[in-house]
This record gives sequence, C-alpha cells and structure tokens, in this order.
Amino acid sequence: MSSKHLFAQERPYRNSLVIHVAMPGGKNAVGIAWSDILEYAGISKKTTLQPSGSVTEMIDSGEVDEFDDPIMIPETTEVVGVGQISDAEAAQILAGELLEVSGIVKLSGSPSTAELNKLAVRMYDDWQSKMIQQHQYCGHTQG
Repeated sequence: MSSKHLFAQERPYRNSLVIHVAMPGGKNAVGIAWSDILEYAGISKKTTLQPSGSVTEMIDSGEVDEFDDPIMIPETTEVVGVGQISDAEAAQILAGELLEVSGIVKLSGSPSTAELNKLAVRMYDDWQSKMIQQHQYCGHTQG
C-alpha cells in the first residue's frame, strides 16, 4: 500500500479513508486489462485530494559577493497539508501507476499503525471484490 490519508469522522466511530495502491495488473474474464477498464469507468487517473502547496525561503548559497556579503538564493520546499497530496504521488495517479480508493472505516480509540493498515487492506479488498464483480465482463462484444 503506497499511502493512507485518514480524515475526519463522518459519523460516530466512522472516518473517511483514502488509500493509494498500485494499479491492479491482469485482465478481466474477456481479456481487457484492469487498468483500461478502470480508466474507461472513470475510476483511475484522478484524485479527490487537493494539490500540495509550497514555501519559498531565501537561503545562504555559501558564496559571497564583491562586498563580502552572502549571496542568498531562493529554495522552494513542497508542503503537504491535511487533505493534500504530494506532487510526486499525484503524478503517479495521473499516469495510471497508482489508484486512489476511498471509503469509510470503523475506528475506536487511537488505532495503531498496524490496525490502520488492516483497515486499509480490508477496505481495499472489499472495493476490489466489488470492482471485479461489476466489471468482470466489461468489454465483451459479440459479432
């Protein structure tokens, strides 16, 4: 699993979760690649998260000018906040390398990383089962 983004409660003990996973390989029952089916269905190559921001600071270049003053240069750093996605991860999703899947998970207390991973895997497995059932024969034609 590439990454997980956990968000606010939707209702008591239910939080929205967005995960990014590798695009499923293989083909459906009629030989169409899952990546093509998910793109055709409008499921892949998009994200619900907002793009990241950036902060530019002036830093010392380590060099000095003719007056012996430090030469300052701009350095821009990507800042990924709540509900945002990094530029690199967004590029992978838009290229069809990663797939974004979202859902609601049941949380209680303060879940550990292992518990969150289990919830994310279970959510993805449920999503994948439904996707396979819905699109197993997508692309079948008869002449």
